[in-house]
Amino acid sequence: MPFLATEQISLSNKDILSWTFDDLKYDWDEPMYIDALNPSRSISALQAKTLVRQLAAGLKAIGVQKGDCVSIHSINDLYYPIFFLGVLAAGGIYAGTNPVSLCSE
Repeated sequence: MPFLATEQISLSNKDILSWTFDDLKYDWDEPMYIDALNPSRSISALQAKTLVRQLAAGLKAIGVQKGDCVSIHSINDLYYPIFFLGVLAAGGIYAGTNPVSLCSE
C-alpha cells in the first residue's frame, strides 16, 4: 500500500547559479560568504558573481567543455563555493576532494 504525501511543495526548476544569484532580496554589497575563522574575510554577492563568471571564462579558455569533470583538492576555504559555482557555470561537472577527509575501512 503506497503512502502518499499529505501536502505538496512547489520546487524551483532554476539551475543552481540562477537560484544563487537571481532575485537577491538583500544588498549585493553585503557579505554573502564569510570566513568563520576570520570574519574580516568575506565575499559579497556582487564579488561572488563576478568571480564565478571570471573563473568560468578562464576554465572555458583553457578548454573545459560541457560535461568535463573538474576537481579541486583543497581544505575548506572561503573560495571553495566560488570554485564549485565556477565549474558549473563553465558547464563542467564538479568533483571536490578534501585532504583532511579520512577514509575508513
